[in-house]
Amino acid sequence: MNDKQLAELRELLDAKLAEIDENVSSMAVESRELAEDQGDEAGFLSEDGSSLAEAERLDVFSGNLTQMRSRIINALERMEDGSYGKCMRCGKDIPIDRLRAIPYAEYDVTCQEIIDREQAVRAGTA
Repeated sequence: MNDKQLAELRELLDAKLAEIDENVSSMAVESRELAEDQGDEAGFLSEDGSSLAEAERLDVFSGNLTQMRSRIINALERMEDGSYGKCMRCGKDIPIDRLRAIPYAEYDVTCQEIIDREQAVRAGTA
């Protein structure tokens, strides 16, 4: 991977990180507003589970964003230490097209498929 490609991928990672941070901020505001609404409407949760479902949705989405943010930070750290773009399982180069699509990719496609299958077996879904 050349310096121009690395710079392009760093921009993608930085943009995704900024987007995640913006989403996290928006969700924090939404969560506060939801909590305030629940406080304003005594008994609301017992009568209507929609606010509970919304709170759960925000919690799941927040967890997903936190995980994604961590993967992006790890990718930026790998850029710094020179290991970015190498599969963390087999050590082969991750194709540039895969990195453009998923700039925080840790594995090449073959290894990712193996990992996904192993996780499915452990989860009992395979």
